[in-house]
Amino acid sequence: MSLPNKGKILSLDLGTKRTGVALSDPSQRVAFPRDEIEHDSLESLIESLSVIIESEKVVGILVGLPLTLSGTESEQTRIAKEYSGKISEHFNLPIDSMDERFTTQEALKKMQSKTVDSDVAQILLVHYLC
Repeated sequence: MSLPNKGKILSLDLGTKRTGVALSDPSQRVAFPRDEIEHDSLESLIESLSVIIESEKVVGILVGLPLTLSGTESEQTRIAKEYSGKISEHFNLPIDSMDERFTTQEALKKMQSKTVDSDVAQILLVHYLC
């Protein structure tokens, strides 16, 4: 599925305890990392995302898929797909996914902040927008 080409896109590096977040500008030219979301359940993550999605008028969501180095799915991939499906249902927004292999290494090289997960979400969004 593709996302709308105008309006803010929310990028997520989903985790079971911490989720990285980045947001595009409305023209989808720039991606900004946001504070990571600490959560203890999918429900608490959705609650936190509600605030961002409503206040920023998000039009679509990009989710990183944590594939193995060989490109196959893992348990983390299954969790990311499950979470993204429930997030999509809850917010009724278009959602797309993207292979996130090597984004953590890229974020660690960059080391702009202590929020590696949000840096990963930003890198995903930059690659998606290009």
